[in-house]
Amino acid sequence: MNEKTEELMYDFIAFEDYPEPNTLSFDAFHALMDVCFRHATFFSMNRSRWGEISNDASLEEELFPFLDREIETPVWYGYDFRNLPEGCYGNVHTMLYRAEPAAKEILLRYFDDIFLRKFSKGDHCTDLGLTLEDLCFFHQTKLFLGTISHEYMLSVEPIHKELTAFLQTHGKWKLQSPRETIATVIDLADYEMKP
Repeated sequence: MNEKTEELMYDFIAFEDYPEPNTLSFDAFHALMDVCFRHATFFSMNRSRWGEISNDASLEEELFPFLDREIETPVWYGYDFRNLPEGCYGNVHTMLYRAEPAAKEILLRYFDDIFLRKFSKGDHCTDLGLTLEDLCFFHQTKLFLGTISHEYMLSVEPIHKELTAFLQTHGKWKLQSPRETIATVIDLADYEMKP
């Protein structure tokens, strides 16, 4: 059972070392995935909006056995398309997966960091062109970790002392304020899901 240690969200400071984004990669990424999967009921990934360059469906195909539901919505972690001019973007297409250990192993094979990149030759990252992006984690129905991978954005609510310990020992974080923003407060109970 998870212990709620705080009612706070923390943002990862991704651009502090500009032009190279700060990240959680390799061992730190593996450690974060271990913690998240221990406390998650679901994880989600969004269908990429960059169809012309993101057309590799291999990850989506491998994760298909863990697919619980799909959500089509104008509002999701970090996205709010409700008041855009006609013809701009549209809805976010979210794939909701069961957080099972085999699914974690698939993610770890594809990615070297929390922003869903694969590194080669030191710090050089390769664009994988995958159809999925923006990894988020949920305990029961509540979001506790959200990313917008192409923007290098990451927010975490430390729902358990293990997650709090991770924040204290990995990366640079700042307290997010205000907590009640559409970018962070996501509850799956508020969404109509397609089976």
